[in-house]
Amino acid sequence: MELMYSTREVGVFLLPLAPLLVAGLWAIVRGPITGARLLLIGGLIASPLPATILVTTDAIYRALELLPCAVLLSGLGVQLLWSASAAAPPRRAVLATGAAVAGLAVAYTGAFVLLRGRLPGSLPWLVVAAVVCLVLGWLAPRFRLGQLAVLGLLAVMPLQFAAFYRDYMTNYRLRTLSVFSGNIRGAAEEAIRQADTGTAPIYLGRIGPYGKGGSYWPFFLLKYGRRDLAARTLDVGTFETDRVLQLPPGSVIVNNAGEGETDAAIDRLVAAGQVSRTPVREPDGAAAFWVLRRTMKS
Repeated sequence: MELMYSTREVGVFLLPLAPLLVAGLWAIVRGPITGARLLLIGGLIASPLPATILVTTDAIYRALELLPCAVLLSGLGVQLLWSASAAAPPRRAVLATGAAVAGLAVAYTGAFVLLRGRLPGSLPWLVVAAVVCLVLGWLAPRFRLGQLAVLGLLAVMPLQFAAFYRDYMTNYRLRTLSVFSGNIRGAAEEAIRQADTGTAPIYLGRIGPYGKGGSYWPFFLLKYGRRDLAARTLDVGTFETDRVLQLPPGSVIVNNAGEGETDAAIDRLVAAGQVSRTPVREPDGAAAFWVLRRTMKS
């Protein structure tokens, strides 16, 4: 699975949805078969088939039709569990389970710290499990077994989503820098800043993993109110040393950083005093783009 389609930290569905989905399927099996229910089952089975038959790295992206089917089936599962007549276990049993999970978390954490010198990554989930069990134990006299199960599963959902969202807004951004073309905005802002000091051309070389930086450029010009720079822009799509050397002094050149032969050519130009170089960095400090400036005639 490509990084742009998965954070690698969570699946397509939140984990508590699994037992609810199973309960929903059981509700269909034991209940009256209606057209709507057959449609849900058919959609759940058929939606992943094309992506399964055709081997592709973005399979889930091509099977998103299963999302509404799975969610609606899980809703049937909630309905089934909530109406189940089984009595809740004694409060003491549920509280004892919560206490046991809490004790396990403490023992596991202590052993992990002693052996590896750091807290285990699973510690937050052990704490969540213990807290949920303790809360459900307190609620046990007021609800039936199925209702307690629904309450526990629904309580975990926002917690797992919060963990996903935190990773999505922090570490996931670092993991996918190259996948999403890197800090193109920073490169465009630096190029516009340097272009303000003259009237020379702006040379767009290879920008982004697919070399489509020229497609982004008009949007940044519009965003910063600099559509006047479009007339001075040369969207070449690749770095050509001979063509760069033909540019007049003051010209601005933008190109990817970290490309072996191109970086070697840029190093030679910088060493010869033909261009100056400003790195545009990613959040992790790595140079993503070079913004070059012609400094002298050849």
